[in-house]
Amino acid sequence: MNDNVSLIKKSGERIDNIQASVQAKKIFIDRSDILIETGDLIQRKMSNGGEDTYKVIDPGFHEKFGDIPAGYQMTHKKLGLPEAKRAIQNITVTIHGDNSGNMQVGNDNAMNISEFNQKFTQLIQEIENSSIGNKAEIIQELNKKKEDKTALQSSLGILLTRGAEVATLMPAIGALLSILG
Repeated sequence: MNDNVSLIKKSGERIDNIQASVQAKKIFIDRSDILIETGDLIQRKMSNGGEDTYKVIDPGFHEKFGDIPAGYQMTHKKLGLPEAKRAIQNITVTIHGDNSGNMQVGNDNAMNISEFNQKFTQLIQEIENSSIGNKAEIIQELNKKKEDKTALQSSLGILLTRGAEVATLMPAIGALLSILG
């Protein structure tokens, strides 16, 4: 375990100073106190000042077996510099406000309009069928912001801060956010 790496979760959480062995096809980490999932990023800073970024394809977690400690034998994809920067930039967008949190949405301006319209219509229908308060006002607000991706993401984030009241809408909101990213 001669490498020192950082784990960057899809949620934006970062865990530094993880001892690892980075190899061409695998990364080995002898720790079971952290959760590494498919799609997370591993960054390795090298003594020469260089930095490599890897996307986790399969975490390959294994439990302790005899003298072998629990840990990860993950398969990865090494990202080139432009690809690594894009992957890190697309980790999170922070929504500000009461009870704000991080959501995984991208900042890429490309999206499938047909799929977006389908998911947007589905969300509006689910809001109409829900017991959430101020339905008409929420629908009107979302329709006004439909053409402005950033404003729509912000409105959806604010809607998510309503917690349990919008719990049944979470899958539809998540589907729409994934199209926006």
